[in-house]
Amino acid sequence: MLRFGFLIFCVFLFVDAQQYPKTFQTLATPLYKSCEHLQEISSSNEFYTSFQTYKSQLQTLKHLGFEVDVTKDKKLRKEYLYKLRLAQKKYEYLLHLLREEIIDTIKKKDYGRFLLLVELPLDELLEKRVIKEKALTFYKQNRSKQKSRVMEAKLEDIVSLQNAQEIFTEVKEVAYTSDTTQKQPSTTVTLQTKRKGRELFVTFTNHNSYDITLEVMPRYTNVTESSQTQRIIVVHAKETKLYTTLSLKKGKISYGYRYRWIMGNKDAKHQDDYLYRLPYKKGSAYMVSQGFNGTSTHKGRSRYAVDFSMPESTQIYAAREGVVVKTKADSTQHGFSKRFASFGNFITIQHDDGTMATYYHLKKNGVVVSVGSLVKRGELIGYSGNTGYSSGPHLHFAVFKATEKLTTQSLPIKFISARGVITNPITRMKYRAK
Repeated sequence: MLRFGFLIFCVFLFVDAQQYPKTFQTLATPLYKSCEHLQEISSSNEFYTSFQTYKSQLQTLKHLGFEVDVTKDKKLRKEYLYKLRLAQKKYEYLLHLLREEIIDTIKKKDYGRFLLLVELPLDELLEKRVIKEKALTFYKQNRSKQKSRVMEAKLEDIVSLQNAQEIFTEVKEVAYTSDTTQKQPSTTVTLQTKRKGRELFVTFTNHNSYDITLEVMPRYTNVTESSQTQRIIVVHAKETKLYTTLSLKKGKISYGYRYRWIMGNKDAKHQDDYLYRLPYKKGSAYMVSQGFNGTSTHKGRSRYAVDFSMPESTQIYAAREGVVVKTKADSTQHGFSKRFASFGNFITIQHDDGTMATYYHLKKNGVVVSVGSLVKRGELIGYSGNTGYSSGPHLHFAVFKATEKLTTQSLPIKFISARGVITNPITRMKYRAK
């Protein structure tokens, strides 16, 4: 009896010293915190009644959790986990009620109530794509009245996501000068000079397996550059290309270059009549979770991207024949946050018209082709996943080219399906691969 009393005493000491139980804290702590935020909301009778049940449930659970922390009793631990899962379901129902109320404020154009709800520190509240799209549209229509920290962050996330989807086309910059004896930096695009009499020939070599668009920023002293020189040029994969010829004057001469490049060919002319294959197994059908010019992230440079909702490990097939020019397959990380931008696995294929296709958010080790491989239309190339800047398992597919501004732009394409040609993939519509 004395021993039992001492155990209870230890439990209460532990409760006083720690705010939340440690056991299953990844699941439990967000639930306990949510209770503190939800009690500040005055809402419908249904919400109030459900919340009171939830609150009482968590108060009992917290004491049980502290007891489990101390005793490590397996049976008690199992009971605690079971009850946490029940509480999680109740929490999800409360979120559902709040989402319905957000939709209702949008319909009634009640911007004040809308802001009160979306500012709740509940990460999952705007997690679902449909509610997020509607909330963002409504917010953009009214943000001049009053800005929301949460919604501004969501808008910033969209821009970051568009950039993250193009991380494989990252602009790289190098400096080269005749005045330095330092070793030039290691790079896949190199500058060479060759002198013949009073002339100097400047060339660039692209060691990459893909075409690049290159911008050159020169600096000269006592040097005249050929009048035919262009500042922005395309250098094809594995090509060495003459950039300019310099005429060297008398006296001390010097020259230097800063140059930067991006994956892709600015001069590519897309074959607009090409019918792309849907990038999954023949006979299977998947829903478009976001089509062209989607309200969530398919804007600007990503306007003509398509997201296909599909379970992880779904087989991905080449939509068009081409050469594999870049891949990434070593990541497991994902999340709808800028910090996950560099973790998306992908395959990039260059087509014979100079355009490129990207297959994005693949699973770890989900690439079954190699850089340099020639793949056929309809060939298995990888497996879908949920890596990088992603809110859920899906495949992001887009065809793009580089621009003179050293950015990329997605291109409108056509798919062939079991029901015919698709010129504008419709969100929430399923399409069967032919």
